[in-house]
Amino acid sequence: MSKLALQCKEVTAATVATLLATASSVSVAQVEQDRAGAHDNEPLEEIVVVATRFESHLMKTPVAVTAVTQDALTQHGIINVGGIAEMVPNMQMGLSTTDSGVQASIRGVTSTNFTEIGDPSVSVHVDGFYSARPQGSLALMFDVDRVEALRGPQGTLFGRNSPGGTVNIITAKADTEATYGNVQLELGNYNRRLFQGVGNMAISDSLALRAAVMHHTRDGYIDQRVDQLDRHIPSQGIIADGIPDVDQRYAGEVDGSDAYYNADEWGARLSLRWQLADSLNWDLSYDHYRNRGAGAVQLKDCNMAAGTRFACTGDDWEAAINVNGNLNMDIGSIRSALSWEIDDNTSLYWRVGYQITDREQRTDGDAGLHLPDEMVDVSVPVVAWAEWGNWLHNSWSMWSPKMESKNLVSELQLSQEFDSFRYVAGAFYMDENSDSEASLDYEMHAPFGFPYFDYYDQPNRSVKSKALFAQGDFAIADRWTMTVGGRYTWDEKSDKDGRSYIGPWDGIAWTDEGMTGFYYNGLHIPVDGQIPHNGLNLTREMGPEAGPGYLADFGIVPSINDYEAKWNEFTWRLGVQYDVSEDTMFYGSVATGYKAGGFGDQVDRCGGGTCEDGSTQQYTNLEYDPEEVISYEFGYRGRLLDGRMNVGATLFFSDYTDMQFTGMHAIGRTDDPCTWAIGCELTQAWSTENIGQSEIYGLELEFNYSPWDNGHLAGYVSWLHTEIVDYRTYSEASWMCSSREEFGAVPCVDPYEGDEIELRGRRLYDVTGNQLPFSPEYSAMVSYSHDIPLSNGYSLQPWISVRWQDDMYFTPRNLDNAVIGDYQEAHTTLDASLRFSSPDDKRLLEFYGSNLTDEFIKNWMGNDQANFIQASFNPPRQYGLRARFNF
Repeated sequence: MSKLALQCKEVTAATVATLLATASSVSVAQVEQDRAGAHDNEPLEEIVVVATRFESHLMKTPVAVTAVTQDALTQHGIINVGGIAEMVPNMQMGLSTTDSGVQASIRGVTSTNFTEIGDPSVSVHVDGFYSARPQGSLALMFDVDRVEALRGPQGTLFGRNSPGGTVNIITAKADTEATYGNVQLELGNYNRRLFQGVGNMAISDSLALRAAVMHHTRDGYIDQRVDQLDRHIPSQGIIADGIPDVDQRYAGEVDGSDAYYNADEWGARLSLRWQLADSLNWDLSYDHYRNRGAGAVQLKDCNMAAGTRFACTGDDWEAAINVNGNLNMDIGSIRSALSWEIDDNTSLYWRVGYQITDREQRTDGDAGLHLPDEMVDVSVPVVAWAEWGNWLHNSWSMWSPKMESKNLVSELQLSQEFDSFRYVAGAFYMDENSDSEASLDYEMHAPFGFPYFDYYDQPNRSVKSKALFAQGDFAIADRWTMTVGGRYTWDEKSDKDGRSYIGPWDGIAWTDEGMTGFYYNGLHIPVDGQIPHNGLNLTREMGPEAGPGYLADFGIVPSINDYEAKWNEFTWRLGVQYDVSEDTMFYGSVATGYKAGGFGDQVDRCGGGTCEDGSTQQYTNLEYDPEEVISYEFGYRGRLLDGRMNVGATLFFSDYTDMQFTGMHAIGRTDDPCTWAIGCELTQAWSTENIGQSEIYGLELEFNYSPWDNGHLAGYVSWLHTEIVDYRTYSEASWMCSSREEFGAVPCVDPYEGDEIELRGRRLYDVTGNQLPFSPEYSAMVSYSHDIPLSNGYSLQPWISVRWQDDMYFTPRNLDNAVIGDYQEAHTTLDASLRFSSPDDKRLLEFYGSNLTDEFIKNWMGNDQANFIQASFNPPRQYGLRARFNF
């Protein structure tokens, strides 16, 4: 037996196809692992997994990873990636409502750019195949073998470089050993209906087919009514007339099945396993996911607004909607994995995947969260069509008529194992092309009260990534193993024929009948001196749906976005492992990670006018730098108490450089000496900047324990310290400056007037020492289940899971204000179930509940759109009954 055999077993062709598809290893503290070892006080089952592309025992895997089985996913009610954060130390998941982007964060490392040219800092893979678009995280997870969440930079072996970590969904493969199947039904509150079915057919000893399907529907859990705001402020000449002030083009009564936060989705997968020869295996699968729900919408944080003039008039879950939600998304994927065991020491593995994502979405941006009457300061008749204050409402929406992404991924790897040495080497290639159109539609805006819209047409954006990698393990002494790995990555991004049509606020034109805005497309003439339009004047032949073609008649010239950029980087890993015994090991590692830079749409720093220095037309594509991280880890893995307890501890430190932070940023300053609003002289753009440097360190403790017969205890405790060391360009103007005085918050700092022209006008605030967003300092989870034997072999299993999380911030500002603070306060959630099983596990009946304490928890927070906090929230209390039948 080789020295490395303490950690590894020989990889056969039959296991390569199944196990190498994971492209990772699983954690020592596998939360909610198979409870087979919990009976009769037996040792916990030893899990054989893939470590650095080789087969290894769970407790011999020197990386920080948490693995979650399908049974645990079901018990927690998790059906997509967004739900697994509660089961993984130092992991957060949020949802961007306007574009359905899932924001994943691990150890404070995250991405806030969900566009077709942004890259995630925490990547998502399916069977090791990289999924480029964050919207793909909404796809249903069904017939899963396990989900693995790797923490820390993945800069050598795993897919594309990921500075924060990666989530890999390992699907169940076709099985040549037997023919079997199962069905599962769920009924729950909010009219929830869920069906899952799996069928596996062993056609022969060398060929098998497997089919799986899931269908999920649920009513929206908000009280959605039609927004028909009709202001009545006689003191300002505004008289209610029975006609809504807000646009009614996309409004209408809907029942719960079509309300925001509903579910109407299905997924299906067909897989094939074919043993072409004794040493050659082929796994082929096709799956399709379809979502026809309404999507999500930002809601007011009623807890924070309580006691103010912005207090909610109903319960937490309500919204006045004038743009009904519409999310049409399809994701089709084909994946091929070919493994060849060349000889006893050598294996070759080739996989190719192709995925097409199509999305169309329309979202109400304001959710009826208008300002109160006393804040409306426009009056009728309107003086010279110029009112810079607050108009009747702030209704806006986002429409994405086309978001198509085509992604090709291919990877070839060679692995060899000898007496005291093993290695894996390979090449990676990814080519993604996208075609997208999107529009921001603002219905009424200062200074003239006219509607306007921005339209973005990006028919050919591409992201290409190539890499060569290798990693080897060396037995350097008795019980000592060294790991050395490296990867060289070439990234390229381009935008061809992209156009941005930015509608000016003063986009008016004179006709014989009077003055009209460009938005109306000549189909509406406002009455002089009156509010430009009411909610019935607008038609679908106006604005974004009319397309941008007619804008040239109003002198609106699109920005040309043609641009390309390239980056390359070498990343590496060094590690050492010491096996104290067969049950105990220590390891240490140093690893680096990298994420490519990028750029945005072309904009004029002078805002179409004259810059402060007297220049004009300073066009820029707002390029930003790659982000890089170097991480140090020291870990312990131990099987204690005769194998009845698994314990893992990881101490880590990361130096994070140039983190990419996306939001509204000032990019220039005009020569306009305006005083009508904070920052009105600034040219602002939705763009990405680099946070200079951050430090991250902490401790993660995971455990799995069978304390007595039939009992199982699992969980984690984590501590995370994040600190911004250098971010000199952060501007407070992006967070609630107009509301600070009213709610007793520290005022925003004065605008910068120094010598650096590119920073002049920004309200520069020193965020040194602040926490990174999405990084609570402490969190913990513990679950306990107990099998109670009944007569005739039946069993009853109660299960409870409690999770606590410290408060966390959503922006680098860290504003601690009870009304407009950028944080989610500390909270505790409780899940539980009661499961009844037949003797042979052929039948299962389970009563379940999640978020039983009905906590109102923010997972993502938008920018300042009003004078109160708007956010997306985790689901409220849910409960129901599920039944499973195996055959």
